[in-house]
Amino acid sequence: GMALDLVDGLSSAPTEHAAVLGVEELFRVLLAPRAVTFHLTPRDEGAAGGSPPTSSPLSAAQLAELRSRRFLPHDRAGGFWLSVRSRDLDVGVIEVEGVALPQHLDRYVNLALTIAPICALATNRARIAEELSAEVAEQTRVSRELRQRNAELLEAHERIKVLSGIVPI
Repeated sequence: GMALDLVDGLSSAPTEHAAVLGVEELFRVLLAPRAVTFHLTPRDEGAAGGSPPTSSPLSAAQLAELRSRRFLPHDRAGGFWLSVRSRDLDVGVIEVEGVALPQHLDRYVNLALTIAPICALATNRARIAEELSAEVAEQTRVSRELRQRNAELLEAHERIKVLSGIVPI
């Protein structure tokens, strides 16, 4: 019910920020953790799988291990780190702290591993939608500016025609 609605909402998130909030809410609903934080990989580095997420407290070695294993136990009990990726696309890391039933942590991890690619694709789709929206806004601004300049040139041309009729050139 509610979890499916959240997944559906993720697929239409208009911005990266909205997708991040949606992913965090999905994890709150499914895992009932004390805290959940989505640490994003910077946009320009996600495809290369290069640098660590900007706000992630994990070391480079931990991130490398996380990328190969897809999850790591959290240093605090009842939590874990989850790699949010789909194929070669590294979107970020989700930090889950204090799940509701720590004795069933393996079930929580398996559920999280199942939905991680969906979260990665939804977040990336939102990034692309946001970038496209910015591109369209920029193209609209440039087009408006070109129309304005064209109108000014036509007006200047008309003035020159009027002046050349008065004063022979």
